[in-house]
Amino acid sequence: MSKFTVQAKTCIKGEAFFESLIAEYAIPHHIGGAKDLGADYLCEWSYDDEPSGILFTSQVKTFTVKGRNKPKSLGHLTPTLNALEAFAIENPNLTIRQPTLDYWKGLGLPTYLFVVVHTGGRRAKPDEMAMYYKRFTAVLTGTSKQEDEHYYRVDHGAKFRAFADEEKRTKGFARDLFIDQMRWSYFKGSIAWMNPRKVGLQQFPDEANVFEEFVEAYKKQIGETYSKTKPYLERYFG
Repeated sequence: MSKFTVQAKTCIKGEAFFESLIAEYAIPHHIGGAKDLGADYLCEWSYDDEPSGILFTSQVKTFTVKGRNKPKSLGHLTPTLNALEAFAIENPNLTIRQPTLDYWKGLGLPTYLFVVVHTGGRRAKPDEMAMYYKRFTAVLTGTSKQEDEHYYRVDHGAKFRAFADEEKRTKGFARDLFIDQMRWSYFKGSIAWMNPRKVGLQQFPDEANVFEEFVEAYKKQIGETYSKTKPYLERYFG
């Protein structure tokens, strides 16, 4: 007879915790059973009660820790970026295998590994959970390695930290989502611009802007697009 294991219960709690937090800013579509090929959720950002059409995928992993196995704070390493506290989490089960990375890359969407950490022990309370995320867009587009990416704690007071500064609506997860959308655009050879206000972000210009560092990082892909479209650009705009 099948058993309802402690690990199974922990995973259910972790996914429920993820949904309860992110539901304030995104619609989480759970991918279960045979349809789960490496992504647990397809999420649509929905700031200010309006679905935005901006999609991202999420893999959710949950585990229980004790004592020294807890995430190790690295301090605010990127105050000028997402301004969230960075952590190192040592757990071999969090390393994503190459077939899954290849699948994520094929999706062409911002992808995040969300880690829900449950503090174990006899005295642990059921709600002693914390959630962290690791960005994978730079990994999938070839400008970073997954072991070099940090985890960022994204829950605070039972709320999802969409913005590090909620009053000004800057930085936080929304900032990373916007930047990862831009990365995918450049990686696909298109210097396109998405208005950051679509994700509620009061950061970066409303009007079209060019990220020079992304042009440098993805100059091969952008160059290929330019070579293919140059005759048409000269014909219609030259």
